[in-house]
Amino acid sequence: MDVPGFVSPIVEMIAGRKVGVSALLSLADFSLWVLIESVSKMERIDETVHDIAERIVARDLFKRVPCSSEKVAEFISQPHGYARLYEVVEPYCHGKEDYYVLVDRARFKMFEEDVNRMAYFVDGERKAIPVKENDLLRQHGSHEVGTVRIFTVREAVEAARELIAH
Repeated sequence: MDVPGFVSPIVEMIAGRKVGVSALLSLADFSLWVLIESVSKMERIDETVHDIAERIVARDLFKRVPCSSEKVAEFISQPHGYARLYEVVEPYCHGKEDYYVLVDRARFKMFEEDVNRMAYFVDGERKAIPVKENDLLRQHGSHEVGTVRIFTVREAVEAARELIAH
């Protein structure tokens, strides 16, 4: 495949080949954009890669399936949860359906435990006090919170929501 020189490091990395430091440093958002736009216009290319590139160029990115984190976690933990989700999303895909479902698991704790990364308040006597020791804020940071979200193509969001909600 003929590609412009400034895009070749990205093509090399995608192919699984190593690139030199100078090639890596030459990359910019523009070269990545050119690659995605070029892929979106190619005719003889993997159907999934082509479709996702077209979606990026059209800014038709994956959307969140509007279900609670608890419902999503419960659904995907079922023995055939992912398979059922792929089955519902498949009619809206132009390639492999498992590339059209993104499960995002995020963990969050209000206050850092690592003293090297901790935030501090400085009191009137210029004494540093960890933020997590502030009485007003302590109640919010004592536990870790997790969330699970699913993203898919815009066209499949409602079908995925109905599947997970029932």
